[in-house]
Amino acid sequence: MGPKRKLEITGDDGLPGLYQLPLWLIRDEVAKRLSDTFPEALIAQVKSEEGDGVLVDAFYSPEWQLALLHKLTGVKNGHVSPIVFEGSAGVRQYLAERPDVVPKVHTSDFYNTSIGFDSMFFLKLYRKVDRSVNPDQELTRYLSREAKFPYLPAFIGSIEWKDKRGCIVLGLLEEMIEN
Repeated sequence: MGPKRKLEITGDDGLPGLYQLPLWLIRDEVAKRLSDTFPEALIAQVKSEEGDGVLVDAFYSPEWQLALLHKLTGVKNGHVSPIVFEGSAGVRQYLAERPDVVPKVHTSDFYNTSIGFDSMFFLKLYRKVDRSVNPDQELTRYLSREAKFPYLPAFIGSIEWKDKRGCIVLGLLEEMIEN
């Protein structure tokens, strides 16, 4: 997983906002396939001693999407990072039983990018992030785990950026419920 970056942007209203923009370097042939479905994902051509590639918005890269799901298995790798993955054994079992998981990007929301994994999991990645309690995460976690409320998608895991200044929720993994 490449480094994640946070951007602080001042909007038309004059108020600053913090945004998540993960970057991923892919090879030209993969970039061609990605440009056919999500041309907005391509950011820049890159030439280096290690080869040429294209810098992309990682939210749209199937390889990166699957890497995130694998990090949400609940397995700790001993690597210390400010990015914390809270996952579950259910994700680990799912990946063991289905090695050919197919992610699908849902881009219907301006502030989020969501990825469905088959019809099992739904990963909501927040574009606009904040250093405060995320009500979506807190309510879903509480209602799923504590109250055992059966009428909403179950909380499966989350992705958080933790540092000295606090916590930023980057993503929320839930049970997929088809409409």
